[in-house]
Amino acid sequence: MPSNQATTVPTSGGPLARYPLLSFWLLAYGISWGAFFGGRLLDLPGGLQLATEYVVKFGPTLAGLLVVAGLGSVARREWLARIVRWRVHPGWYLFALAGPALLWLAAIAVHASQGAGWPASKWDTDVLTTALGLFALRLFAGGGFGEEPGWRGFALPRLEQRMSALSAALLIGVVWGVWHFAAFFAPGSGKEGGIVEMVLFTVYTCALSIIFTWFFHKTNGSVLLAALLHASFNSTENVFKLLMPGLGDTNATLLFGLCVLAFAAGLAIACGRNLQEFRLPGQRPNVAAQNAADSASV
Repeated sequence: MPSNQATTVPTSGGPLARYPLLSFWLLAYGISWGAFFGGRLLDLPGGLQLATEYVVKFGPTLAGLLVVAGLGSVARREWLARIVRWRVHPGWYLFALAGPALLWLAAIAVHASQGAGWPASKWDTDVLTTALGLFALRLFAGGGFGEEPGWRGFALPRLEQRMSALSAALLIGVVWGVWHFAAFFAPGSGKEGGIVEMVLFTVYTCALSIIFTWFFHKTNGSVLLAALLHASFNSTENVFKLLMPGLGDTNATLLFGLCVLAFAAGLAIACGRNLQEFRLPGQRPNVAAQNAADSASV
């Protein structure tokens, strides 16, 4: 069985076994939103409040863990194997670590071409230390291992048994974006805003989900690599704003989002519904691969 697909479990047993995806969605939202709003309503002291924030960030992973715990030993082994899968081509490690930075450089280049010029930069050891710290924080205490074992490690392989990879990516993108909505009501979260900001953010997570789904397939279903890519996306903006202090006063963030959208659209056009192999626009897709995807979605 392909390593990026989930074992089909019997419909007998408890609700987790009968409705694993629904259970996962409910648990991911219940854990994260329950901890988020509960911590604020109860006005917990500093240490406990910090603990609830970590629970919020790890909601999808905890949800995946709880569901696979009720699905049997085979499902647990598959889930854990994806998380620790590291034997992939070194080029994908480079993409995970440097891909978001290249998109940021493209956004800055577009901004500079509009007559603003290239932002002044500074470089010292403190910037490097801070950049490494930010990346480690996003990887181990944030979106990396806090979310990817859930979104890509658990949900994506199961959704692809019912629909195409592109459809699964878009569905996860919507769920992923809405999952973040609680942060829009938290002062100081960096995501404050109204309905327009929420919609734009969800469009962004849909684009990211297409990229992550393609990347997940290219790395043979490695959650480890997806977590590295997630941490890179989450930390690169802060790193660039440290390197280029004037960047925060520009529209580079918007341009970066547009670059992400363009890259995701290019993948969707080049790969088709499978998000696994490139083809030129107008070129016939790989029929065998397409038929395999159609069979998996039945």
